[in-house]
Parts: sequence; structure tokens; C-alpha cells
Amino acid sequence: AVGEELLFRGVVQNLFRWAFGNVHVAIWLSAAIFSAIHFQFYGFFPRLVLGALFGYLYAWTRNLGVAMFAHFVNNGVTLVGVYLFRNKVVNYDIENTDSVPVLAALVSLGLATGLLWLVRKRSEVGKLS
Repeated sequence: AVGEELLFRGVVQNLFRWAFGNVHVAIWLSAAIFSAIHFQFYGFFPRLVLGALFGYLYAWTRNLGVAMFAHFVNNGVTLVGVYLFRNKVVNYDIENTDSVPVLAALVSLGLATGLLWLVRKRSEVGKLS
């Protein structure tokens, strides 16, 4: 998480912001590259959105630590999900890309939206330029 955030938000996103002069283009391009380097075709779109979430967290706070923390939380939730599945505590394999339960997708979307709203509201940097 640390290395990926240093590279994709700290370097790539900042380079794209400088090159294109648009923070949204920078966030989405760096998120697309972030997703592509994971080499999982079916996971591309969810990882693209996740990369954009990390990108906006960084852009709004100007603090890589916030994006790193969010990345750690995501990886931790995944790790716990895999552990619970392998120990037959839950019957949904979080690594399975066939389909995601609608409830899980809606809860994840709601949590991500709430996190973005909270960070945006509390951010001193706030506006993106």
C-alpha cells in the first residue's frame, strides 16, 4: 500500500496534474494505470474506482498518509474476508470475480461515498483546481 500510493498518487498523479493541468484527468488516468498493473481483467473497473477514491482522498487532503491508510483498510478488509471464507465462517469468496452480491456492492459504495463526503467536508484544502 505504501509503495503503490507513493508511486501512483505521489508521483504519477502529480505528473499528470502538471502535464494536463486538470486534477480530475490526473486522478482517473493514474487510477487506470493503477488498475491495469494488477493484471486482473475482471477486477479492472472496481480497482479503477478504488484508485480514483485514493486519488481524490489525496487530492483533497494533500496528504499521502490518508490515501495510504485507506489502501491499508481496503487490503485489511480483503485479508479478513479471505480468512473468513477459508475458515468457513462466511460462504462468499471475496476473491471470486464471477459476481458480487448486490448488498455487498451497495454497502461498499455507500461507505466509499460517505468517506469521500466526510474527507471533502473536513478538508482544509477542499477545492480542486
